[in-house]
Amino acid sequence: MKPDERSHEYPTRYRYGAQNPAAKLTEAQVAEIKRLLARGAGYRFLAQRYGVSTQTIGAIARGQAWRHVPDPLPQWGYEECEKCSK
Repeated sequence: MKPDERSHEYPTRYRYGAQNPAAKLTEAQVAEIKRLLARGAGYRFLAQRYGVSTQTIGAIARGQAWRHVPDPLPQWGYEECEKCSK
């Protein structure tokens, strides 16, 4: 048996997001954090609001953590995007 197949050695190895028992955030909270980051919210403000470290917020912003949660869609439509690119 491989070491990673023993549940007592790696109990959280393949559990992503809120399914990991050590997770402090939910997918909904991370989606909200990503939306607020896209609008310019600061790391320290978000860290205090959600009870996590600024390093956690930075990892979410860089896509190193919670990458399975999709980034927020832009608030403008295709027509507005066309106007901006001209």
